[in-house]
Amino acid sequence: MNPAEARSGHYRVDPNHTRVAWSVSHNGFSTFQAMLTDVSGSLVLDVAHPEASKLDISIDMTKAASGLPKFDETLRGASIFNSAAFPSATFKSTRVERYGDRDAKVTGDLTFLGVTRPVTLDVRFNRAGPGSGAPGYRLGFDAKAVIDRNQFGLLAMPSIGNQVTLVVEAEFLLSEPKL
Repeated sequence: MNPAEARSGHYRVDPNHTRVAWSVSHNGFSTFQAMLTDVSGSLVLDVAHPEASKLDISIDMTKAASGLPKFDETLRGASIFNSAAFPSATFKSTRVERYGDRDAKVTGDLTFLGVTRPVTLDVRFNRAGPGSGAPGYRLGFDAKAVIDRNQFGLLAMPSIGNQVTLVVEAEFLLSEPKL
């Protein structure tokens, strides 16, 4: 579907179809991947003026999962994600720039470990319309960004890579049509 034909309105994250995968070099031997699956938030989409759209996301860091239960405890612990002190990470958009038919750059403030830094997501619109799962009209997007973990104060495990790739799969359900 053409993004210009999507419905403007207020959307909420479909938590069953939204997740953030992150990956980092594991000492140069492999690329370690893990998931952040408890995502909530909203999107205010203005199709006529995409630059006026707003994205506000929260990720529950207490549920970060690598698939390795013992490492997950370390991952959520004080030396890495410190999820007891910083139970969530947030992203609040500050600028949306559409380019091409289905692509946009969404810049916003990412707050992680109590540090807020600007991050730009490369976003691709996938589809809009009725879908499976929760009934109703939905939008689907994929996005990607690369961040430097050191800029957020994540200095533990210096032998792993500093560049962290974030890959987002997101679906939003229309909660209020029209703006």
